[in-house]
Amino acid sequence: MTNPIRRLCKDLNLPSGDAHTQDWAYELPNEYRTQEWLDQYISAYSAIKCFDMRRDILMDLMLDIVNNYLLEGLDSDIYIIQQVLELLRANKIEHQDTIAYWSVVGEDDPEAYFEVTPFVREIAK
Repeated sequence: MTNPIRRLCKDLNLPSGDAHTQDWAYELPNEYRTQEWLDQYISAYSAIKCFDMRRDILMDLMLDIVNNYLLEGLDSDIYIIQQVLELLRANKIEHQDTIAYWSVVGEDDPEAYFEVTPFVREIAK
């Protein structure tokens, strides 16, 4: 596990996983994916200076949570989802790799998209 992840876990009191954890942001248990936790991630993200690896990790985590919310049928217009997308929009230069991943660059088949892909593609324009 990387030092930025360890620091986020310590600062936010999150589980750090174990020796087999490879993609911490995607493996974080559901109990840490609620709207209350998402609000804490938004606050933590906003408190960290630009171009800090912790921001990349938090953005991946937040987009994964938003993607799951959209899969569950939550309305994309709810405030907390819009907050995450606005953070990505405001910091899109910093998160170019994240945008490329979630927008599924080069893929034209909507069946291969994430639920959040159309929103990320709009931000990428």
